[in-house]
Amino acid sequence: TQFTELGRRWSCQFCGMSNEVDADFFANLDNNGRRRDADEKPELSKGSVEFDVDGHDEYLLRNAEGQPVKTAPMHHLFVVDISKAAAHSLQDIADSLSTTLSAMRDRYPQCNVSFITYASTLQFYNFKSPNVPQLVVPDVENPFVPLPFTLMCWLNLEDDFDKIEEFVQRLPSLADAADEDGCCIGAAVKVASLVLANCGGKVVLTASKLPNTGVGAFQPREQHKLYGTEKEKELLKPVDGFWTSIGVELAK
Repeated sequence: TQFTELGRRWSCQFCGMSNEVDADFFANLDNNGRRRDADEKPELSKGSVEFDVDGHDEYLLRNAEGQPVKTAPMHHLFVVDISKAAAHSLQDIADSLSTTLSAMRDRYPQCNVSFITYASTLQFYNFKSPNVPQLVVPDVENPFVPLPFTLMCWLNLEDDFDKIEEFVQRLPSLADAADEDGCCIGAAVKVASLVLANCGGKVVLTASKLPNTGVGAFQPREQHKLYGTEKEKELLKPVDGFWTSIGVELAK
């Protein structure tokens, strides 16, 4: 996405339409026309592309004899940021989740999904209880799963869709109740790896800012001091430690 007019407008990379930048999202541009806060906003500096290979036989899982193997739908774990910084976008996220999960139900009715929320702490939900009680884990340096996830937390898209829809629409109110500033993404990713260790699956995580508390937290680099110097190449080096090791662990 290209920003123009000193950062006051942005151009869509698909249709070329010029749009005004909201006041609360405005940032000045550097000498290269790049937003000065681009590296601090994942939505501006990170991204992913997914290719749907359903219907392509060459991608089918096969057994030792080369015959296609019928597999169960992948588990989907949604990890949602409900910190104060994320509050303004939670209704949009809830609406998007509702639409996406409805489409998933039509295509993969036996798929199991679940939810974890986080801010300065981690929040888990017992979906097997009628009032869906929330369990809070404040230890984000050594995070753990506080309840038997397999028995109490997975929901089936076909059988439990009403309960799923009700919870998704609660997300904005959960942020109001939490009233937390922190962002413990590292702890959220860690517990997601613990949840999926036995069954495997996919983690879909929303984040409003860099991790600033708990395991995996780090301070933003002072990019403006390094631009144009011999040390500018340091900005291209990844931060070693937790994120490197958790990436290897999740890949396994």
